[in-house]
Amino acid sequence: MHGGGGPGSGHGPDSAGPFYESASQLTKLRESARRDRTWEVTAVPLPAALNDDPDARPVVLMAATRDVVLAVDVVDRLSGEPEAVAEALLGILRRAMEQGRTRPRRVTSHHPEVARALAALLADSGPEVCSIETRDRTYGPARGLIADMMGGDLWPPMSTPATWGAWDLRDEALRELFSAAAAFYRDRPWRSIPDGAALDVRFPDGAAWGGSVMGNAGEVFGLSLYQDPAELLEVYDYLDPAEAFDRMKGRVVSLMFEAADELPRPMRRELGRKGWEVADPTAYPVLNAINTPGGGVSLADLERLTEALRAIPRWIEGTEPPDGGAEVTRLGGPDAAFFHPTLRPAGPRGSGARPGDFLALPEEHSDSDADQGGPGLGEPDTYGPIPGDPSDALVAAAAHARLLVQDFAAELDRSGLGHETVRSHALNVSALLRFLLEVRGIPVGGISEGDLREFLHDWHPRHFDDGLTVARRMPVSLKRFFRYLEREEDLQLPWAGPILEDRGYIRLRMDSCPGSDPDDPRVSEWRLEVMDELERRLLRPDLGGYDELSVEGGVSRRINLTRQLERSWVVWRDELIEEGVDDPLELVADLVQRQSAWELSVGIETPAASVP
Repeated sequence: MHGGGGPGSGHGPDSAGPFYESASQLTKLRESARRDRTWEVTAVPLPAALNDDPDARPVVLMAATRDVVLAVDVVDRLSGEPEAVAEALLGILRRAMEQGRTRPRRVTSHHPEVARALAALLADSGPEVCSIETRDRTYGPARGLIADMMGGDLWPPMSTPATWGAWDLRDEALRELFSAAAAFYRDRPWRSIPDGAALDVRFPDGAAWGGSVMGNAGEVFGLSLYQDPAELLEVYDYLDPAEAFDRMKGRVVSLMFEAADELPRPMRRELGRKGWEVADPTAYPVLNAINTPGGGVSLADLERLTEALRAIPRWIEGTEPPDGGAEVTRLGGPDAAFFHPTLRPAGPRGSGARPGDFLALPEEHSDSDADQGGPGLGEPDTYGPIPGDPSDALVAAAAHARLLVQDFAAELDRSGLGHETVRSHALNVSALLRFLLEVRGIPVGGISEGDLREFLHDWHPRHFDDGLTVARRMPVSLKRFFRYLEREEDLQLPWAGPILEDRGYIRLRMDSCPGSDPDDPRVSEWRLEVMDELERRLLRPDLGGYDELSVEGGVSRRINLTRQLERSWVVWRDELIEEGVDDPLELVADLVQRQSAWELSVGIETPAASVP
């Protein structure tokens, strides 16, 4: 093997002549080179260190046709920058042309950024260069070569250098990474994020990577970033994650925490010299990379990893990202086919909670109501205002809501937040309270898990009118507001946290909303996902028999009865769970039975209720 020269590459450990062993092999090589004019070049890391050089990071360089390997080399170090990898590949390409006694028409490379850099180097006199999604001509030879050298099938290969210096990254960038990693470890985000929860990390340049926080299971601690978020979801979906990694096309950059005595001795000495920040003797950062150019890490990817380490704890705390900071949300949304009832009570809600409360509309104007042609039951958010003087309870609830918004905004203002930030939080809270009062017909103390889900996933995406920037702050606004309610109103909402943390789904609902008109078939279909979810979670009663129900007294009475049933259903659900009902089918049967008894008690006759 020959050691390839040029910037970004070092000389290989073996430089004793060509790798072919006979004249017949050389003849076959040259025939293949002339027959197949598309050649592939690649740089694959060796998952090993060189004992005599702790700063080495060995990489295999290879050029191949569909039939044979034209040239191969092992270099002892290679920068992770695409330009450096391209220069090293240019060297192996020239060796292949020399040994093959011909030139290719086209050269392919696995990484688009490397292909662009190589094309620039060959712009004046070279062949066409293009990128391919996966290795084609070099996959089998590279995998086989690594298996032969390492004594086992180690794929996808990773670099495992004995020092941080082997990554060829600037000290200042590494200092920033260590600082961010130490803060990340001290915050212990894995206590709030379960293993298997995929995150969407969006960077200021528009790039969206998948994020996986490890540590909830108490075994491996760290953070992995996936260039293709869909591939992160595939890792979770496969019974054997190794199969998902074998199929992977995008790159993965990870930082893991290890104990000091598990590090290579040269790395321990290096870290002692550098003095980089470490949170704990068991939390020394270790860098891994999969599918990166040459197995290295570029400065750009290192900076993304550093920013993600800072952004995820901010997201958990509900802190606004600074200018230039990454935005974190949950990746993807729930699949309705896999919903199961949450068989736990709502928990202690505090003295401010009145989950059975609802605001009854005045019924003395039922004739006028009927003239308005209101909607059928089951569509409580599409009706217009009911004429007539509102009741004292409505007036009191509205006045209380206004005071809550004013006091909450005043508290934010005293905390030092900017005027526009305070304004956006106040607008978002006002939207929630308006939904509770006007649509669900409840005071703030009556809010349930179903109300919050319907607001975030259905009503708000169709009705926000204060701009997209304000709308996307809704989860942070409500997280702040619910902390305020717990402190000032003694209202505890133990189910709200996980709902608000699922920002990826909240954003997906907003981005996918086809419009606000409930009569639009596209909107109706879009809304069904949320209605189905609420029913599967047993957060919404069966209203199937109410669509054509004629209740004497007009629209106001129908709305009041629906609100009473919806509020009662939430209370019944928690009562049954607290009584020890833990079988979903039994819980559904008991709830339907209670609903039927309630309907008889208020003089309603409906068809036999179906199971949600």
